[in-house]
Amino acid sequence: MTRKLAYTRQARANHAASRRCGAWCIGLLVGILVGFVTSRVSAQPPEVGYVFPPGVSAGSTVEVDLGGYDWTPDTEFYVHDPRIKVELLGKPGPMLVPKPPYWFGPRARGPAFLIPREVRARLTIPSDMSAGVVTWQVANANGASSLGRFVVSRQRERVEVESRTGAQAIPKLPVVINGRLRRIEEVDRYVVTAQRTGPITCVVQTKELGSSVKAVLRVHDATGKLVADAADTRGRGLAVTFHAKLGVSYTFNLHDLDFRGNRAHTYRLALSAGPRVVTAVPAAGQRGQTQDVTFIGYGVATGQAKLETITKRVAFPNDTDIDDFEYALKTDHGESPPIRLSISDHAESVVASNASAAHLATLPQAVTGVLHTRDATHTHTFDVKKGDTWSIQLSADSIGSPLDVSLAILDPSGKQVVANDDANGSTDSALTFTAKADGRYTAVVSDLAGQAGRADATYRLAIERPSPGFTLLLPTQLNAPIAGKADLSIKVARVGGYQGAIELNVVGLPKGVTVPNSLVVPAKKSALKVPIKVDASSASSAASIVFTARADVDGKMIESTHRILLARTMSPPATVTPVDKDGGRTVHRGTTYPAPVIVNRVEGFTGEVVLQMAAKQGRHRQGIDGNDVVVPPGVTRTVYPVYCPEWLETDRTSRMVVNAVTRVPDPTGKVRYVSSKMVGRITMSLEGALLKVNAAAPSGAVQPGDAIDLPVTIAKSPKLSEAVRLELITPEALSNLISAEPISVNAAQTVLKVTTAADRALIGERQVTVRAVAMRDGKYATVSQSAVTIVFESATNEASE
Repeated sequence: MTRKLAYTRQARANHAASRRCGAWCIGLLVGILVGFVTSRVSAQPPEVGYVFPPGVSAGSTVEVDLGGYDWTPDTEFYVHDPRIKVELLGKPGPMLVPKPPYWFGPRARGPAFLIPREVRARLTIPSDMSAGVVTWQVANANGASSLGRFVVSRQRERVEVESRTGAQAIPKLPVVINGRLRRIEEVDRYVVTAQRTGPITCVVQTKELGSSVKAVLRVHDATGKLVADAADTRGRGLAVTFHAKLGVSYTFNLHDLDFRGNRAHTYRLALSAGPRVVTAVPAAGQRGQTQDVTFIGYGVATGQAKLETITKRVAFPNDTDIDDFEYALKTDHGESPPIRLSISDHAESVVASNASAAHLATLPQAVTGVLHTRDATHTHTFDVKKGDTWSIQLSADSIGSPLDVSLAILDPSGKQVVANDDANGSTDSALTFTAKADGRYTAVVSDLAGQAGRADATYRLAIERPSPGFTLLLPTQLNAPIAGKADLSIKVARVGGYQGAIELNVVGLPKGVTVPNSLVVPAKKSALKVPIKVDASSASSAASIVFTARADVDGKMIESTHRILLARTMSPPATVTPVDKDGGRTVHRGTTYPAPVIVNRVEGFTGEVVLQMAAKQGRHRQGIDGNDVVVPPGVTRTVYPVYCPEWLETDRTSRMVVNAVTRVPDPTGKVRYVSSKMVGRITMSLEGALLKVNAAAPSGAVQPGDAIDLPVTIAKSPKLSEAVRLELITPEALSNLISAEPISVNAAQTVLKVTTAADRALIGERQVTVRAVAMRDGKYATVSQSAVTIVFESATNEASE
């Protein structure tokens, strides 16, 4: 009933739209049917995806896979650190359609994972490069991408062996394992044997990579007992520490919270034999001073997997160019992963452990406290004058605390004058207020997450005068058409009451690109629109340009810079439209559907057009696939063959989106690849299969080196008149151990002869697939598959040895 009602609503919507469309729609339809359009067509810009492995060590040269979406052969790559050398080792490869397993039922109605291409590259990282995140982008004639990320570390990096069949052995700690969850339901396993008794700390990093993995980590000992587990529900990474025993092997099981899997689902798993610091009191120290800091963490005092504290003397750097630094706590039980401690230029105090209130006698000042009891609230009073403006920041999440803090300011009468819960995209709080009267004000600190009462329930409240200044806010990329212009919207965040004019300067504009000679954000304004014009003779390429904003603030020159990747784009000379636009055709499962499409040629373009799958599809794919189709010059009607696997659901429509890609010279004569996304979607309603194959497992014991006869039964529709080709598909790890010569048959029953290698690596359960292929009309494949589990056993004399 629900589905029928949805179709009815859609029909009504389509009918209403057709009435509104009027003569304009009729005219457009005529233009499409002829195969030529004259309006400007939007290009399909590329996008970055991932780097694998996502982490590389300083001082190393490594080969990585760069993955992304809607890349063309002429895609340009930009790494935003000139110290890193990048060598492309080829062109973007084929579309990497996800392999089984797939989702079915309600989850299959969700959006599809983007389908990537990959290109191999060699990265050379300088030995003196500090640890941190490096950004990269891509661009082509269709536009520029957003930012991608990878990590440079100063640790020992290893890469997951993706072809393995069991847990990967990790011989030594500390180590960082670069892995990814390539498929749905994938669980990555690693095994470590403890070299000593004491804490082992595990940290999973995802957010810094731009990965959407929400990791779940479970650790089991050799008996299968669960010794530690943690789940990341916010997509920010996780950390867990457990107590290990000398000589015991521990297995680490890592998967996504929803068991998602995709080539872009990368992670870094850091394992170290030592404790883990969660937070510190105070959370900051004064610049250039040495003071006591109490570290709160797991195993920091006794080595046991429990929250405890230890106090150390810490020297805070006197460097005025930095606001924080990394500190790794060294203990008798090992060294902790480093945490970041803030550096302050004003007084830092600590709330007494038995207190819930304090008076900040001088401002500016910051205070670190711990909400020791459940539902605790702390209050801090401070004296201000009427008209004074103060910036107040309440930090918890950013200093490692589990608190979700809330901040309220009360005036001398106890009335709330301003409050804030979340600020700047985090659960920390921040606000600015101006006192309306002299007196003693109160800052009220509370927790909304129910985490108060823990030893690590820390917060830092900082009250200071806002320094006058500004920050430039710009996008990371901009697409400007050749012989046209694009408006760059610049926003300015003013702070501390600064309202003066701000001058802008642009560096790196390529030849043929211009901006107005004078760029100024007027006083008291916070936005400026900059027209960027591209000459008609300009090349279609990208350039990294830098905007610098400068202003004299109270006698001090303040600067703010921002880098933008500017792509000079070309308008696609062709688009593709399905004949049955979103209407749907009935298609048999397991068959290849030759979807009729119209190639719309813009302004008389007659060149060759290549139709290829778009990276972004409408629904979970379940293995739907399509190869590139070359449309000869001048042709306006063709078909795009869509392969629909036999397991597709029949109670939902399946869809395919295609790009039209052309090769066109830019104004300088350089040939570029220009693409446009399909207008509409190829839509299919699935019904019963035309071909079904069933392969049975061999009877009796099988040993490595044996020849195996697999009985195969074939059911074929009369619509398929050609012979069926049978072939054996084996996992990559078994490709050299199990094989069979393909055969062609017309009979309903046959035997597929399989050869195996005399290799003990085969012992155990091994799954292979028998695939049956029958051609329809001599060119469209109908496919059915049957999985077979073969159990390999040791020879009798081997088992007794």
